[in-house]
Amino acid sequence: MIIECFVIDNQPLNIKILESYINKTPFFKFTGSLESFEAYCNANIGADVLLINVDVLNGDHLKLLDNMKKLLIFMLKCPRDDDMTDINLKDKNVGILHLPATYPLFLTVIERLIK
Repeated sequence: MIIECFVIDNQPLNIKILESYINKTPFFKFTGSLESFEAYCNANIGADVLLINVDVLNGDHLKLLDNMKKLLIFMLKCPRDDDMTDINLKDKNVGILHLPATYPLFLTVIERLIK
């Protein structure tokens, strides 16, 4: 089974690194990237996993994410003042990936979500 992954991030270097991690993972397929969550919603793109830099999100976006049936990975810069415990998406598989992240750490987050 191939899992389609889409990246939402406004940092080109993050996108490039994540694309390489996705392409390295045999059961993943990189389907693209956009710089904003609004652009993703307007494009009506299908993907199984969304990797989202929290810097591009606001409270209204979290409400939209709550209605999506996808695995979500929120990317955070380290260190960060909050730990994202305020994200409360019901019935969601949500992972947190601290940036910069190594490939083994990326795999650890993925494995927790898909088990």
